[in-house]
Amino acid sequence: MNGYPWYPRYPNDYLGSRKVGAMNIAEEGVYNRLLDYEWNEPDCTLPADISVLKMLTKIMGSPLEPFVNFELVLKCFKPYGTQSGRMYNPRLRKEWLKMKQLRRKKSASGKKGMASRWG
Repeated sequence: MNGYPWYPRYPNDYLGSRKVGAMNIAEEGVYNRLLDYEWNEPDCTLPADISVLKMLTKIMGSPLEPFVNFELVLKCFKPYGTQSGRMYNPRLRKEWLKMKQLRRKKSASGKKGMASRWG
């Protein structure tokens, strides 16, 4: 867990995405579950192993598995680093980095306030 219990979600961007628009409902469910798992990782990335991702999304062996085109879902992710075996969603990572920066800023403010109050 990365310590951020929620992430911002922008319905207009999500519903307006061509990549999401091309997905069926099962693929959207897989995609959303992957975003949730990515958010909870300490570095906001996912393993780039399809079999691991299928297990995480609970699609492996389910009656819905034949209806999920993982290649279509994976178009929403990019490789992370050159040989890390990890991947990320660019929009989610951007939000994660903003959240991380905001947390640092609030922490610094809190320390500054505490120092001025308590010396």
